[in-house]
Amino acid sequence: AGDISVKKAASQATLNFTLATAGHVDHGKTSLLRALTGIDPDRLKEEKEREMTTDIGFAHIRLDRESLASLDPSFPQSLSRILRTDTNRLEGGSSKSEDGSGELVVGFIDVPGHGKFLKNMLAGVGGIDLALLVVAADEGPMPQTVQHVKILSLLGVKSCILAMTKIDLAGPEQLEVGRQEARALAERFGIDVLDLIEVDNLSQRGMLELKRSIVGRLLEHPLADRRRDLTGTPLPPYLPIDRIFSKSGYGAVVTGTLIEGEIRIGDSVAIEPGQITARVRGLETFNRQLECAFPGQRLAVNLSVKEHKPLERGQSIVAPGTRPVSTVVVALRDLGGLESRLDSSGDRRSRKLKPQLVRLYHGTAERSGFLSWNSNLPESDSNEIIDQTSICQVQLHDPLVIKPEDDCVIRYGDYGIAGGKILLAFNLTSRPRWLSRKQVMAMALLLLQGKTGEAVMELIGASPGKALGLAELASILSSFKLRKEIETLCDSGAALAVGDLVVASQELTILAERVKESVAAADSPVPQEKLRVDLAPLLARPVFQHLISSLVEKQEVTQTREGLLPGGGAVRRAVSQECLEAAAKVGDFLKETPIIEVKELAVRLGLGQSLLAETFKYMEERQDAHLVNYEFLASPDFILEAHRVLGRIFQRNRVITPSDFRQELNVSRKYTMALLAYFDDELITRRLPAGRVLVKAAPRQ
Repeated sequence: AGDISVKKAASQATLNFTLATAGHVDHGKTSLLRALTGIDPDRLKEEKEREMTTDIGFAHIRLDRESLASLDPSFPQSLSRILRTDTNRLEGGSSKSEDGSGELVVGFIDVPGHGKFLKNMLAGVGGIDLALLVVAADEGPMPQTVQHVKILSLLGVKSCILAMTKIDLAGPEQLEVGRQEARALAERFGIDVLDLIEVDNLSQRGMLELKRSIVGRLLEHPLADRRRDLTGTPLPPYLPIDRIFSKSGYGAVVTGTLIEGEIRIGDSVAIEPGQITARVRGLETFNRQLECAFPGQRLAVNLSVKEHKPLERGQSIVAPGTRPVSTVVVALRDLGGLESRLDSSGDRRSRKLKPQLVRLYHGTAERSGFLSWNSNLPESDSNEIIDQTSICQVQLHDPLVIKPEDDCVIRYGDYGIAGGKILLAFNLTSRPRWLSRKQVMAMALLLLQGKTGEAVMELIGASPGKALGLAELASILSSFKLRKEIETLCDSGAALAVGDLVVASQELTILAERVKESVAAADSPVPQEKLRVDLAPLLARPVFQHLISSLVEKQEVTQTREGLLPGGGAVRRAVSQECLEAAAKVGDFLKETPIIEVKELAVRLGLGQSLLAETFKYMEERQDAHLVNYEFLASPDFILEAHRVLGRIFQRNRVITPSDFRQELNVSRKYTMALLAYFDDELITRRLPAGRVLVKAAPRQ
């Protein structure tokens, strides 16, 4: 994927995998890939002159069904099975195996073995499906072999194929010792050796067996769908950039392995960190042009960059709006020195890293940072966590695209190496102030025990507003699991989704009781905003509005224009007998005259100004009458009928004019304009230059 060519992608379905080599310098990694693929991974002039790999290189093999059958007759059937059932790594996105087509592409990343180029090695082993561990038979495992095995272990690689090279230089006893030591080294750090193949790069001896082993193991490899999350929602793209170059007539080209999501020609993407926006002009994988790329593919991406900012290794192609991270909490495994003795399998639980400057490696990026604290996990009989020695927080000096559940490597001092899994990731220079270290430790333990739902609820409960959006919750769960976990929590009743916010149901239940108590204790209607400020000032307004609407729907509180009343509209304040009698008179009058001017009503019923005001307030609280535009009084039935008239006019004309409303309601102009102003104030209609539109429909009859 190093150049942009003009060769079009084939129409057949293509299954993609990516492997990385690992091993000591001069053990034959590059020569092995050259013999295996016919491609020289060394691309730099100095690499060819010195015959030593200093940066990552790339090679690939492309096997059609005929080539697969020559390796093993069962391979084409295995490919067909995968093409029928798994489409998340297919270049066409759908299976074409019914007509006997289909092919397998294996991309290889060649990494440098010399310790001086360790950061380049780390840039090459992210997002791989399988490791190819190379050990020279005449030397056995060497210091960089130990380095690479430790790094693979820290990055979550669970299996490898072991290739013993230079077998022509080793005697039988030396070869047997090398086999045993290499296998023991890998297994000591939790890496299962699937096959051990002996090869000679010069004579090509063993190459067929190695190719057969690689293909066979990859066809057995379970494919995780990284195009969509667990709910089926498409995932945003994530491609760590490992190379950048310019090509005449094309412009900027970046290469990398697509880890998640899809990238299509024409997509708008972001380059982070850096706040760079770009458009995808072209896509290519190993000299084949694509319209759409899927996870697992080695890609060259031709970008039209809008800002004049430099691109560099360590940046990532992501969806617009993605926020880089500056603080991470890591479940840390300390594996000691990079070049420690080969039998470095001792228990390191007694050792704890102190606060210090560190370097964190993730994807293709290297970032310096400060390990601000490091705490051992609490002892627990139920804690079955293996190899996780401590929980630490690292504050990065420069931001990085990283998310929970990602693996990382941390180097400290001159030779120390540690790493593990990201548990929490914040786009702040430190964790939120409202989140204590004790709470972080509690969430970390829950995450390590697989209790992700409880950890999410712990984070929501710790937040000042008791509600968090998807962006905030992405600090504790990867986008692959986040929506599914929220669905599960909501289905169980533990949480409630209000728009993009998630709130703990228990917190809402407690707040609902406090709302009812406050409303019941008041001697007048309580304004909703005052209630929110008094009881939950940090709670998001949409969540509080949802709570009030729920209480109103259950008739546990009553909502009026003045504020909230207890259920049923009952008020605690004493009402005079004179007011009750006046309310009865007004109610009887409105049955005959559904809307009337307040001054005229006072004259007709002989009511004084103070008694009239008390009566109106009492009737509005009980919703027995409505004050319209401060000048008129209307019955509830009349207001409802006027609302329905608005609905009929809007459904017919898509706009409401005063003349249409006046004519259909059959009232005078002064009542028409007052009613329209009333409905505007109640947010039932909205006034526009061309007329009014209906915002809220009337209740059904």
